[in-house]
Amino acid sequence: MSERKPLGARELGWAAVALAFGLVLLVALVLLLNLDLAEVGAALGRMGPLPLTLAFLTIVVHAGCSALKWALVSARIPGTERRGWTFYLGYTAVAGALASVFTVHLSSILVREVAVRAEGGRALEGAGASLLEQLWDLAVLVVFAGATAGWLLLGGAWWGWMAGAAVLASVAIVPVQALVRPQAVRLGERLARAPGAVGRVGAFLASPQGRLAFDPGLSALLWIVSLVRYVAMGVRAIIVGFAVGLPVVPVLQGYTAVQASQVLSLTPGNLGIGEWTWTGVLAVLGQDTEAAAVLSLVERVLTVGFFVLLALVVMALRLATRRRSSPA
Repeated sequence: MSERKPLGARELGWAAVALAFGLVLLVALVLLLNLDLAEVGAALGRMGPLPLTLAFLTIVVHAGCSALKWALVSARIPGTERRGWTFYLGYTAVAGALASVFTVHLSSILVREVAVRAEGGRALEGAGASLLEQLWDLAVLVVFAGATAGWLLLGGAWWGWMAGAAVLASVAIVPVQALVRPQAVRLGERLARAPGAVGRVGAFLASPQGRLAFDPGLSALLWIVSLVRYVAMGVRAIIVGFAVGLPVVPVLQGYTAVQASQVLSLTPGNLGIGEWTWTGVLAVLGQDTEAAAVLSLVERVLTVGFFVLLALVVMALRLATRRRSSPA
């Protein structure tokens, strides 16, 4: 597979447009609701040390799951050097913090590629492995989107839609992967000879990490870790919901809708889109609109702040460990 080109002016330009679009959506929501932003600070103040600590732990699990998937995929790529846990967790946390500037997928690919190259690694271990592990986050989002659409359009029990979709997807992973893998590899080898984007897609499918994408055992493991990641994010939403006085079930229903809205990843960290989705869904469910908007803003402040904190802590530990292990 060819080496990925560095991030250029075009990608940076689109990132700036996406960030501006998200900010416009966010400001429009605040103005439309005539929201008092002091309520965001008040909600944070009401959380107290224990809820804030629990919320931080959900960020650790959130980032830890992504780091674990990156490490699992990297370990399966031939010739890849083993790296310590601070490498995977630290740079994953940095990517999470930068997801407020770039989209989640782009920030992970960019940060991990830079990290791997800085240590003499290859693009397969950075951008390639990152792309593969994120495919399973996307799979969970697609399940959320399908179950949420079914619930909203056809009615029925929300829990039933979510549990049914998760169980169905979990059962189908191994047999579907076993059937698809040979055909995907052959298709990739053919497409790799084509020019442009089609050739790059084909090269990925035929590459080591592309072949790993259709390995049943690894796929099942990545799927489970991705589910745990989204459970941690749901727990964080519940913690914030308590702080603003919203009940658990509507918060979880809003959470799945918000995650479903991330499938296209149009703005950094789903900026603006996430806040509108939180507010709209909870309003439809009969909850207070202002409380819903405050929840969305508090959740964003905590996510960004705790990702920055986690990145600083882990990278400081990594730096200290490397200094102790280096010869005098």
